[in-house]
Amino acid sequence: MSQGWIKIELLPGDKFTTPIRWSLIARDITARLWRRAGHRATACCHGLWRRFVPATLRIQLYRVLGFLGSHWYGPNCSLKVQHLPFGLYLKTKFAEHHQSLVNEQAALQLVRQHTNVPVPCPLDLVSDARTSFLLMTRAPGIRLGACIDTLCDDEADVLAHDLQQCLGELRAVPRYDDAAALSISNALGEPLYDHRVNMGTSSDLDHSDFKGPFANEDEFNQRIANADSPPRSRT
Repeated sequence: MSQGWIKIELLPGDKFTTPIRWSLIARDITARLWRRAGHRATACCHGLWRRFVPATLRIQLYRVLGFLGSHWYGPNCSLKVQHLPFGLYLKTKFAEHHQSLVNEQAALQLVRQHTNVPVPCPLDLVSDARTSFLLMTRAPGIRLGACIDTLCDDEADVLAHDLQQCLGELRAVPRYDDAAALSISNALGEPLYDHRVNMGTSSDLDHSDFKGPFANEDEFNQRIANADSPPRSRT
């Protein structure tokens, strides 16, 4: 089921199933409204939380929640991400990579603002001398990796359609600056932080983990082509 309106074809004279279908539509709309209201209320509460609670106390609480989450839910697929109580997730980075979480927060906000793609809501971003913490809500649904092997053909077709719709919405997200519409950068118009780019560029050219921004695709490709990484095998 996609995130847009549900299209249902009603058969003429179907007096029994029509009310049931409309009741299901009403239930789905109500559930979506409640989820949106809940996200707004959560964001409002965390706005007050960030404003009135010192960063040191928030960090201590996030460490405690991370400890509890690791015991209750076990480790996540990523060592940097931990499932927390209350439907939350916590992502951590070394302090020197704090800017990557700044970009991730901005990217999530950008997607939430311009699309209907279901993504987590960033709630707090805080850092101490060693570690940066990004607190976010849990995205609705079940992780695809836990159920993709059990999908039937019809469900796989629905998944493919929904992914195409999500990609189309993401490609239509406007740039932060019309003047830089062709540039390649992060969500804030700043250098990229991506391990795929870092592995494909020369460490002698730039010792930083942040690359760019690049004026256009040609400049980006030229940077990758000039890397001194070993060639890949064609076998």
